[in-house]
Amino acid sequence: MAEVVDLRLWRTQGTGMARRKAERVTERGERRAETAAVAAYLTALRAPKVPARSRAALEKRRAQKEQWIADESSPIREVELIQQRLDIDAQLAQIDQGARLPELEAAFVKVAASWAKRSRISAAALREVGVPARVLSKAGL
Repeated sequence: MAEVVDLRLWRTQGTGMARRKAERVTERGERRAETAAVAAYLTALRAPKVPARSRAALEKRRAQKEQWIADESSPIREVELIQQRLDIDAQLAQIDQGARLPELEAAFVKVAASWAKRSRISAAALREVGVPARVLSKAGL
């Protein structure tokens, strides 16, 4: 005869599998968020330390380039000026990221210990890429 299956048991086991799958998806999202926070902080550490007056100078140069682009009749010169403007934009973006360093550091401190343990990254390796000892200490590494 056919085996009788207890539907209550099957439903319970099915729910457990669904729950574990949902937990894995959540864990994956948390790992991605931790990795993103660590990557953003390490990238900001590499950003050049530029004084505020340099930002003002860059913005002034960018405005000048915009004016020259508008007035330029040569397509070759215009594309050169556009590239110079894009280079200035990249420098300004680096300055902005450097200005967010305290915010990025706080996010790094929250996740660094669990990320480092999961990724098997030592505090010494983080020190070598420029993470200050005080930040590692705050993070529990």
